[in-house]
Amino acid sequence: MNVAQTNLQLYNQLREARWSDADLTTVRAAYDVSQKLFANAYRPNQKPFVCHLIGTASVLAHWGERPDMVVAGMLHSAYLYGSFGDKLGMTPEKRQYLRAIVGADIETLVHNYSSMKGVNPLTSDDRDYLVLILADLYDEMLDQGAAYAPAKPLPELCDDETVTKIIDAATRTISAEVGQQFEKAIRDLEQASPPDFLTTDATSFSRIKTGIPGFSKKRKRSRWRRLLQK
Repeated sequence: MNVAQTNLQLYNQLREARWSDADLTTVRAAYDVSQKLFANAYRPNQKPFVCHLIGTASVLAHWGERPDMVVAGMLHSAYLYGSFGDKLGMTPEKRQYLRAIVGADIETLVHNYSSMKGVNPLTSDDRDYLVLILADLYDEMLDQGAAYAPAKPLPELCDDETVTKIIDAATRTISAEVGQQFEKAIRDLEQASPPDFLTTDATSFSRIKTGIPGFSKKRKRSRWRRLLQK
């Protein structure tokens, strides 16, 4: 399964799956919002946050989930970590904004995911919430990302009993094939051992400030010199 990590890869995947123009337009709108909410944002392993969002959407599409779920996958972290320009968290204004762009049904999925974050998905009777959690986790594992941020281990993989429950949930909720995909991804992650110089000690996502220290001051000084010479 080739999981998209760029917007173009996702568009091509969905076009090959013969998505309608209307659904593709909504995906594009969700991507445009994600660019704004997660500009300069990186996962603990320094993977661009927006790539993870694209990957989650791609996984859901591969699993045959309905378009609303795929778009919700693109936006699943919007209220939790997205920068709307104010403090993090969900507000009526943010909900109204997102609803106007992607529609009430998709926004409700994102809202429910955010509201239930922290609830054990393995004990929840909300299938959509469980599938979004599984897609999020699968993209995290697929490129062995957790191995590059050892200070931020995936809590879902901290003990054998939980791992077994996750594989069972994927098998029961989606398909036996997906359960096997999880089993392989978990095994590959456990065996991954990247060199220390490629890993980070970050424990949370971060936003990188653009520019190189010192250069902006030089540019300002040069501008003043030009003005004084006139």
